[in-house]
Amino acid sequence: MSAHTLSDPPLAFQYAPAEQHLRISSQRALQPAASPGRPTRLATAATRFAREMMRARLIADGWVLLHASAAVFPGGRALLALGDSGAGKTTTALTLASAGAALLANDCCFARPTADGTLDLLPWPAAAAVGLGLLHALTFTESARSHLQTGEPPHPTQDQRVTDALTTGRPGALMSASGRELKAHIWPEQLTRWFALPLATTGTAAGVLLPRVASSPGAPGRMNDDGRSEVTTTVFVTSDEERYPDIFGLTEGSNAGTPTARAEVLQHLKRLPRQTVDLSHDQAANTQLLTTLATSLVDVGHDHFEGVA
Repeated sequence: MSAHTLSDPPLAFQYAPAEQHLRISSQRALQPAASPGRPTRLATAATRFAREMMRARLIADGWVLLHASAAVFPGGRALLALGDSGAGKTTTALTLASAGAALLANDCCFARPTADGTLDLLPWPAAAAVGLGLLHALTFTESARSHLQTGEPPHPTQDQRVTDALTTGRPGALMSASGRELKAHIWPEQLTRWFALPLATTGTAAGVLLPRVASSPGAPGRMNDDGRSEVTTTVFVTSDEERYPDIFGLTEGSNAGTPTARAEVLQHLKRLPRQTVDLSHDQAANTQLLTTLATSLVDVGHDHFEGVA
């Protein structure tokens, strides 16, 4: 199997499944890293391919990929936050992790039903994309600035304007010319080393939050029942949303999982206790609201599993 990138110069991939050997090459010499310590394009390409191989193996084993953040509580019970980009999944997960839960995922995670009626979760290994406003609200800006100023390289895909803002300690959201928010890209291990957030490697889904960030700075955070509580197929990551498509056909185009697995996961998600919530621009208030909801939903979910067992 072979493929190539659309970048300049293009990188060619040649994979031999029988030998489990991958060759990545370029017709022209690659430029050295832009900054000392930053990975070259070749190393980045190899890492991304290895990640896709792992995803293909998980999907073959019945896992599906969700648009979801997840925080894990004592006993391994996890609270999922579902929603599209900008809904507040990262805010929910990082807030709960800052309050003592273990972070399993900030944007995407794997899910698979078990024979005993529960839903297992695994993290999707990718850098967390976190807005500068949220970093500041969580009081993480100073730690990021300190590490960058001492020479630690930023994530290779992070916009230089974000790096400059973090290095100088400048708070507030950064927007591109097109109106897209520019975010800090943070490796999972940096979440622990920089910000002391505990990480989880697995969990069992016990409840669902459907967050929405209030558009008005003065709007309060609150629980609500405005009709957004239904869980639909939009929870699944689809191929056309992926930055790194299934170029070798390793998952037969089903990057999010097989149709049967998706149907089983969707039915399980619909059975979990869930709550819609509006998040405010007051981080202290969000922490109080989310921790209260998490305790309630995780306890209800535990009772639900006891009934299933």
